[in-house]
Parts: sequence; structure tokens; C-alpha cells
Amino acid sequence: MKKGFVIALFAVFLTVTSALPASATNVNVKPVTEEPMYDSFTYTVAEGKKYIVDSPAPYRPIGKITSETLGVRLSFPSDIDVTADGIYIADKAENCVIFTDLDFKVKKVFKGFTDNGNEETFSEPQGVSAVDGKLYVADSGNRRIVILSENGELISVIKRPDTALLSDSLDFVPQKIDIDSDGRIYVIVKGVYEGIMEFYGDGSFGGFVGSIPVNADPLTVLWKKLLSKEQSRKLEKFIPVEYTNICLDKDGFIYTVSLTAKNRNNIRRINASGSDILIRDSLGGIDISGAVLCSNTDNSEEIASELIDITVDENGLYYVLDSRYGRIFTYDSRGNMLFAFGGNNNDQNGSLGTASAMALAGEKLCVADGENGSITVFERTDYADAVFKATELYREDKYAESIETWNAVLRYNGNFTLAYSMIGKAFYRLGDYSQAMKYCKKASDQKGYSKAFGAWRDNFYSENFFSIVAGIIILAALIFAVSLYIKRRGKKGAESKTAADLKYPFYVLIHPFDGFWDLKYEKRGRAYVSTLLIFITIAAMTLERSLTGFAVSSTPGYKVDIAYQLKLVLVPLALFIVSNMSITTLTDGKGSFKDLYIASGYVLMPFAVIKLPLVLFSNLLTQNEAVYVTLLNAIAVIWVVFLLFCALLSLHEYTPGKTVVTMIFTLVAMVIICFICVLFFSLFSELTGFLYTLFREMLYR
Repeated sequence: MKKGFVIALFAVFLTVTSALPASATNVNVKPVTEEPMYDSFTYTVAEGKKYIVDSPAPYRPIGKITSETLGVRLSFPSDIDVTADGIYIADKAENCVIFTDLDFKVKKVFKGFTDNGNEETFSEPQGVSAVDGKLYVADSGNRRIVILSENGELISVIKRPDTALLSDSLDFVPQKIDIDSDGRIYVIVKGVYEGIMEFYGDGSFGGFVGSIPVNADPLTVLWKKLLSKEQSRKLEKFIPVEYTNICLDKDGFIYTVSLTAKNRNNIRRINASGSDILIRDSLGGIDISGAVLCSNTDNSEEIASELIDITVDENGLYYVLDSRYGRIFTYDSRGNMLFAFGGNNNDQNGSLGTASAMALAGEKLCVADGENGSITVFERTDYADAVFKATELYREDKYAESIETWNAVLRYNGNFTLAYSMIGKAFYRLGDYSQAMKYCKKASDQKGYSKAFGAWRDNFYSENFFSIVAGIIILAALIFAVSLYIKRRGKKGAESKTAADLKYPFYVLIHPFDGFWDLKYEKRGRAYVSTLLIFITIAAMTLERSLTGFAVSSTPGYKVDIAYQLKLVLVPLALFIVSNMSITTLTDGKGSFKDLYIASGYVLMPFAVIKLPLVLFSNLLTQNEAVYVTLLNAIAVIWVVFLLFCALLSLHEYTPGKTVVTMIFTLVAMVIICFICVLFFSLFSELTGFLYTLFREMLYR
């Protein structure tokens, strides 16, 4: 009987221990066995718009560090620093620094130190860093930096430096701290906007590092110059943004986070000269600033993140902590967001109340929750392992292996566009340019596609040079033969009226003054030709948006929207005709409504002549050659404006100066008409809403 009882007890023990995550059994934490419930996602760009894309959970919470697990009080962890010897936790509510081993078993609690026989205590320590057997504490409440030995013996105290660089009214409150390999101490001080304060190993002040430049609003600057001194003081002040945290990478560069600046560069990588060298080359040009989007419904920007911590791993991947949303954003060295996860819903597993600090402990991620007085320990999921492995393989130039691993990532998350881009780049490195183009196009990676296409094009030209030259010669000969045939045939018989009508826009294109004069007085313009040219312009603009070469397209992946293109051309055209007739009627213009309509269609001829061939030509270009597309489009616009000037000059019999003035007033009239229409529809909407409400009130009474 006893033997059976022992066997049953042993079986229960095996069942319970096997149910716990493997990592949770190695650290002193309160285990969490449920799968994470928080949202995880990435951002992507398609058709020029940003989108949120759900992704598998990259990290799972395996447990929590609390007062219960530590055996000492943990109320508000304000900073975490992980070393090879253990983990330091600053608790600003308990006025102490807790030192544990890597399994979160408490080894020592630093509450203060002895200075010349006097017992000193910490007050609200907000920053901690341990390097080379020394413990550096940002003792915020006592306005000082304390340096202790690993046994807690005082080495030195750094207080407010005596320097003219600091304002006399500044209260020296160090908040975050880190130390480089040379022993230099970098400190973020509350209210100091000049940058990070730098101290040498002996405690002497070395100056400021990495001040964030101020981007003043030009309009506000102008107002400040026009207003009085008293009025100017009430306007917005231009002061740099304050840093919130700091972290040094293995190469000694300083990563920082700050409150959001207007240019959204709230994550920076600072070199020795204080310049920001963070690579911002993210796929789709998505801001590297935490939250950038609310939802896919309205595509509106999210309220800016409050980034309060940053940490960097050995491979150059960096994690930023957002206290506003309780999220962790992870980026690669190019600025691509790998994933975002977490949340501030306390009812969800893995979410945070008030995120306050973060640190990497090997492959685990420790995130402090100041509101709940706890530290959540996360471990990687298989999905994150695959992403990190693929990133590392590519960085190590193991391109074939990285392709295989990125494909494994896609099996977890088929919507991860960065994976397609990285596969394309790997194929490019391997010399398979066709595959590189295919995958970069899937990822809407125009830069990667352009490089692969350029290499493919060069190979194609070199391999088929003589065939291409022969084809060009044959094509030129055919064009010459056809034009000669048409010319000879035209001499034999009279040209048809329709053919003459269709050829006349080309005459106007080259001889605008004579062409528009004859259009009015010789009645050579035709309404049906003008209508045809308008719809050819619509077709040309539609083809431009949908079929322009992917490498140089301003709207890659654009889906044809005929209704939008019709509105884009017809609405401004109608506005122009109505506005111009209104203005010229008051200024003795001689042109009729019919003449103006016909001329308006002929004016659009350059769009058809330039944009249609340009669509084909653009498919032979790379991004470095996109200037040709821009140049030709600019020529088309300038040509249209010039033709419009010639048309109004001839139709209304104005002087050149009066024509220019009329064109300006026509634009003003168009704006006024738009404003009146918007106002009318707004009032009409309000009226219908009022009448509907009134009707419902009467109905129910």
C-alpha cells in the first residue's frame, strides 16, 4: 500500500514539473504557464500607406519577480542592469539596490554606505550600472551619483559640478547612468536639455554629449520677429528634447531614447563627437519611433510613444520600452521593426501596468512594472528564434542558410514583408538577380528591387548586345518605311476630314500661338477631339500610376481606380472652365464656353505625348535614374502651363500680362468655389441631421 502511494505521489510530481516551462525551473520566479494574450504585430507599407500586420508572439512570459519570490520588498523597480555576475535592480520606492544572481536569488541589498563614519542612505535611486567591480547609482533623491565597490564600500560621490555651463537654478537630479570601457560616466540629469552629462573616472565634469538639435517652426520664428518681446515670450519656446534613458553598445556608441521630437527621431545612436549615426533605412521608410499607427481602418498616426528605456544586444538589435502602451519594440541594425509586443492591460498575461525599465539577461528579456512592483521575465518563442537566427546568418554572409531560415520565418508569419525583402537581398548577394527581383517586389522593397534589376539589366545587355542593336536598327527601319508610305499615300489623295482633325492637336503642340488662333477663328478645333484627348489623358495618368516601372514608381503596387482617376482630371478641369469663364466675363474676355472647352482638351496633349511613352521607358530604369522620370514629368507640366497661357491669350485676346493675372485669379476662384461647395455640403449635412432628429422626436411623441 505504501509502495503504491509513493509511486502515485512520484507520478503527480512528474506531471506538475513537466507542465512548467523549462526556463521557469531554472530561475527564481513565480511561473506562468499560460500562453501570452497580448497583441504582437509589425508595420508594413503597401500602395504608399502604412498598415499594422499581426504576427506570432515573439516572446512568452515565463514568470514574475516579486517581493514574494525575492524574499525582500520590491515596490517600484526603476532600473535594471545585468552583468556576468548578476542582476542589479534599483527600487526607488524602497530606496535600495537589490543584487541577485542570474537566477534572481538575492545576494545583497544595498541601502546605503558609510562615509567617514557616517551612515548614508539612498533616496529614490532611479538609475544603476555595474562595471568592473564598481556599482554606480544615480541617487536621485539625494542629488548625487554614488560609486561603490562590489562589497558596498564607498569609492566616491559625484555631486553637481561647479561649471558655468549649468544654470544656477538647475537642481542636479541624476536619473539614468551608464559607463563606457574607458571609465567615462554618462548621466541623464532631469531638466538638462544640453545633452548627456559626461564625467571622467575621477568625477570631474567633461561636458555634454549629443544635444538634440531644435527644429524651429519657420512660421513661429517669423512671428517672434514681428511681435513685441512680451508677446514673443508667450509663444512656443524652442528647447531641445530631454533624454529619458541611455545604453552603450559593445562598440561604445551611446543609444538613447527621448520624449518624442517633432521629427520623431526619439531613438538615437550617438558617436564620440555627439552626432546621431543611427541607421534609418527601414523597409517602407517607417519611422523608428515606437508607435506610428492607430489602426488599419483610418490609417491615422497613433499618439506618440513615451519611450523610457532602451537596450542593445551583441548583434546590434535594439529594444525600446514604451510606457504609454506597455509595449516593447524590437529593431534590427537597419531600423526595420522586427516585432512589437506587450500591452498595458493588467488582465492579460504578459501585459504591464506601468512599464518602468528593461534589460536583456542572455536570451531572456526582463521588463519592470513599476505600478505592480514586479519584473516579468520573457523568453523567446520559436518564431523569434527563427527571426534572430535568419538575421544573424545574413549578417555573417551565410546567404544560402539565411534564405532557408527566412523561409522558416514565413511559415510562421506569411505576412512578414521584411522576410521577403531579406530573401531578395540574399539572392542578390548570391547573384540570382531574377529571384532577388521577385522577392523584393513581394516586399514592396523598391531599393532592393532596383539594385537587383540594375544588375540583371547589365547582364542582359552584355549577353544580348548585338541582338539589341539589330532590333533597334530593324525597328527604326520599319518606322521610317511606314512614315514614308503614309507620306506618299497622302500625296496621292486628299486627306480625310477626320484625319485632319486628329492631326491638328500635334500642330497646336508645336505652334501654340497660331494653333489656338486658328482653333478659334478658323474653327479648326473639334469638341470630339478635345473629349478624346481628355480621356487619353485620364488613361495615361491611370497607366502611369499602375504600370510605371516598380523601381521608380511613386505608387508601387497601385490598384487601378478608374473612378478616382476620372475625378482627378474631370473635377479640376470643370472647375477651371467655370472659374475662368466667370473671371473673363468680368474682364472683357472674347472666348466662348465652347472654345474654352475645346482648348482645354488640346492643352492636355503633352500629358499624352510624354506620359504614355514614359510608362514604357520607366520599366527600363533603376532608382538612380529616376531623375529622368521626374524631369520628363516636369517638362510635361511646364508644357501644359505654357499651352494654357497661349490658349487664354489667343481666345480672350488679352495681353501677356493680363493673361497671367487672369490665370492667377482663375486659381483663386477655383479655391473659393471649392470652399463654397464644402461649406454647402457641411450645412446640408447638418440640416438633414437636424430634420431627421426632429422627425424622430415628433414620431415618438
